[in-house]
Amino acid sequence: MAWSKMPKSMIVLRILFFIGLLTGLWRSCGTIAFFIYHGIRVITPSLFILVAFLLTVLLSYALGTSFGVASTAGVVLMALARSGGVSEAVTAGVILSGIYFGDRGAPTSSCASLVAALTETDLYGNVRRMFQTAALPYALCLIAYTVLSFRNPIVTVDETMLDALAESFVISPWALVPALIMLILPLLRVPIRRAMAISAAAAFVITVTVQGGSVADALRIMVVGYHPTEGLLASVVSGGGLVSMLTPFLMIPLAALYTGILEGTGALTQAQSVLGAVRRAHRALPDDDPAEPPRRDGAVQPDHRCDDGASAHRRGLRQGRRGARGAGDGHRQLRRHHRGIDPVVHRLRRAAEYARRRR
Repeated sequence: MAWSKMPKSMIVLRILFFIGLLTGLWRSCGTIAFFIYHGIRVITPSLFILVAFLLTVLLSYALGTSFGVASTAGVVLMALARSGGVSEAVTAGVILSGIYFGDRGAPTSSCASLVAALTETDLYGNVRRMFQTAALPYALCLIAYTVLSFRNPIVTVDETMLDALAESFVISPWALVPALIMLILPLLRVPIRRAMAISAAAAFVITVTVQGGSVADALRIMVVGYHPTEGLLASVVSGGGLVSMLTPFLMIPLAALYTGILEGTGALTQAQSVLGAVRRAHRALPDDDPAEPPRRDGAVQPDHRCDDGASAHRRGLRQGRRGARGAGDGHRQLRRHHRGIDPVVHRLRRAAEYARRRR
């Protein structure tokens, strides 16, 4: 019972395995440094907030992780904001807004893969629907961050950060290849694990050939992450590797076990039955009152839709002239209106009565 969801969690664990490889190799091959370097280069004093948002969105979508982007690009952007006189609170909010865009809506995201695996739905279909619901908030964020950029311009850009990046890495267009692989292949419906494996292989080759690392160093980075020993950015670009994924490796199986226990014991059955009854009652209620055959005594079924007190009273009087039973129903409707019964509750009661009459 508890182990029923474990096979599905293995899908997420395999994706976390590749994320660990990517976060280490992207650091060592200079992909993260490339984005940060050119992102700082294109910053203008009046567009710092907007560029920070777009940069974190792009990186989080390519990597599928929020913590990895916050610990690299987020730290650099906060340092630039502090040295340039930009509000740190606004900058922190923009960074958080950007990093969680890809963490929730990217095909490489472990959260999106976990949802698709446990709910047995299509990953790319879920991503497409998330983009549909995220379009309006994303547009509003662009407008808001453009306004905040003009209200919080950066005074100066610290060139020390650019010099440190240029000294620590070879800022080459080849460093962009692993990111392009992760951006293009999922759009071509290539399986996400295959795309991540190709990107990791490309980053491995770039680490050895372009950045001048050895094969042994690249293999070590895949396991324990990238940890330079000197330089200004040593604490910024350090991290990644399979070791950094140990906590998610433990959390995902526990979440799968918990889901299997809840499903096997039926702990949520009662809540599901109540929600199902409400849904069935709502579907059973037509848009208009159902047409019913006239009664033998000539009384007409009253109209239960409540408009206002005066109209309900007039309906009650008209129905009273047509029959005593109709008048009673009309006056009961008037009293119900004055008592202020919740319209939703009244609608559900009508649906239940209508369903009983049909049976």
